[in-house]
Amino acid sequence: MKSDRKKYRNISIENRIELIEKLFIMHPSFERCFNTIKECHEHSKLSVEPLCALITGEPGVGKTTLCEKYEKMYPRVELEEKTKVPVLVARIPVPATPKNMVTALLSALGDPLADKGTTYSKTLRLFNLLRQCQVEIIIIDEFHHVIDGDSDKVLYTVSDWLKQLINEAKLPIILVGLPHSIKILEANPQLKRRFAMREELSNFKWVKGKGSKRDDNHEETDTDEETASTPETESDNDFKAFLKILDETLPLADNSHLAGAPIAYRIWKATSGNVNRTMKLVRYAAKSALKSSEEKVTNELLKRAYERIFSEDSSKNPFV
Repeated sequence: MKSDRKKYRNISIENRIELIEKLFIMHPSFERCFNTIKECHEHSKLSVEPLCALITGEPGVGKTTLCEKYEKMYPRVELEEKTKVPVLVARIPVPATPKNMVTALLSALGDPLADKGTTYSKTLRLFNLLRQCQVEIIIIDEFHHVIDGDSDKVLYTVSDWLKQLINEAKLPIILVGLPHSIKILEANPQLKRRFAMREELSNFKWVKGKGSKRDDNHEETDTDEETASTPETESDNDFKAFLKILDETLPLADNSHLAGAPIAYRIWKATSGNVNRTMKLVRYAAKSALKSSEEKVTNELLKRAYERIFSEDSSKNPFV
């Protein structure tokens, strides 16, 4: 069902820019990871042993957004004598020692004395607060910071403390971080077993079609840009579907046809299928359209957006 885009002409530019900034698109990879968290959450309400998972992804794929979106689904409830925290989200500090990790979790729970006490005393206080606040699941973001210590001793100490947290709290724990976060679990075989569930929040991929060939420098060039823009895999379809939804959600009076050839391929080329880069690019171009009294995102606006926000890139502007 097509939305009535003309209604946006009656909304101020300021309000429409605000809508652009708040845009969020649930894509397949994001939805899969989101559902994995939900599965661990629901399963652990009925099971003796909590179900835990590791979610990894490169920078800009939406790992922190994933944590925030899940947390918002289960908001905190202020009761008369306590605060109910169904979903506890904390970020690993640097340096990532057990003591600092406990402090981060206590702080996320709202403990005013989060940084006071020894690791042992704070850990006991954490277990008590987890029960009082009726925490149902713990999500730990930026888990790769543990590796910043670059010491096998640090890795083992942290992984051992995590094992203790799972055993004592009996809550599902979701670890979220860069792909090399797996090294932390490898340091402790027992912990590795507890995090058997693995998911990857990934960039969209694109496989070129028959219309591409190699030039003298062995780089692929498009002999037929429309052919090169034709999706051949499910991942390609995912990216074009993502762009189609994004286009339909933009508060502009006209359709920008972002998912059409050859624009979809150019956007992928500019962003490598990275969600964060794609949203930055389209947001900037859409806001520029409004400021220029235009009602759609054009190739020219995308070209300017690329030059403005990705000027550090050494690659050629795909929109030229």
